Amino acid sequence: MNRLVDRAALLIFGLGPLFFLEPESGFVAAFLTALVYLSLNEYFDNAILDNILAGLWAIAVIFWPEMALFFPIVAYSMAERKTYILLCISALVAIFRSPLPINQALFFVIAGGLMAVLLHFRTLFVDTLKKKITLLRDTTAERAILLEERNKSLVAKQNAEVYAATLRERNRIAREIHDNVGHLLSRSILMVGALKAVSAANPDAPGADIVKDLDATLNTAMTSIRESVHDLHDEAIDLEDSLRLLLKEYNYCETAFIYDASKDIPREVKYSFIAIVKEALNNVTKHSNATKVSVTVREHPGLYQLRIEDNGATGGGGGRPADDGIPAVDNRGMGIENMTGRVKSLGGNIQITRTNGYRIYITVPRGA
Repeated sequence: MNRLVDRAALLIFGLGPLFFLEPESGFVAAFLTALVYLSLNEYFDNAILDNILAGLWAIAVIFWPEMALFFPIVAYSMAERKTYILLCISALVAIFRSPLPINQALFFVIAGGLMAVLLHFRTLFVDTLKKKITLLRDTTAERAILLEERNKSLVAKQNAEVYAATLRERNRIAREIHDNVGHLLSRSILMVGALKAVSAANPDAPGADIVKDLDATLNTAMTSIRESVHDLHDEAIDLEDSLRLLLKEYNYCETAFIYDASKDIPREVKYSFIAIVKEALNNVTKHSNATKVSVTVREHPGLYQLRIEDNGATGGGGGRPADDGIPAVDNRGMGIENMTGRVKSLGGNIQITRTNGYRIYITVPRGA
């Protein structure tokens, strides 16, 4: 767009000699020819074509002096192509063939040539600056995206570290309560039990009712601590780490594991998935000649998904093999019944198929 504006300005500059000449048909024809030259030069933007048109212009000036008045347009194209020798030759031809007096011709040719060169370098500078700004903007946007991704990764890593530290602290507290407070309460309960035995032998002895109430209080406290430690430990279970460790220790065949779920999964779902995977791996070992077993856990907006599959030629679930090419749903066997019971208790669905291997597909609704 800047090039077109520059050339339009040079075309208007070529109309300056009208103040010194009477407009004739030759001048109008030269103006229209210059307009065509400008259009061809802008449309094709080809170096070879530019040089050919410049050469034709120089020849035309010899026979058509009015063409010399539009020398700035040709000078602009020559400056773009850096053909400065041809530019100087064309300037000399324009000066000596111009219909203007020699001093006026010299002024218009030199002024127009300088104007063309300056406009060219100005446009070149602006275009280069625009490219640099565009490149800088794209680079900045790319770096911003990379920085955002790194920040997300850092936040996720920090969250994982905080979560792991929380789990370790929960386990430590659970162990301390179990090892220290639990043992002290157990000892106190035994001592109170001895006192109860003594009180039972002598019901009229003072303090028998107090010993009875103390025994009930200590047993209640012990039950409460057990439940608290149990709940604390349950919340500390990491499903991903548990399954990954389970598969790492499985040596019967090659394993693959995909985990695409959050850490915040209900305790009942965690325990059920771990138990089902254990049972499925046990069945693969007992009943399948598989060379690979894969476990996939995914979390969707409305449900949790567990998929266990192997490539064995016999039923990994321990039931009957399917007919060739026909999926079979097999719920026989204690292992399968246990899996089905766990899934049903969570309000989920279980599908077991036998096609090119054994596949257990489980879905459990969120909030189960």
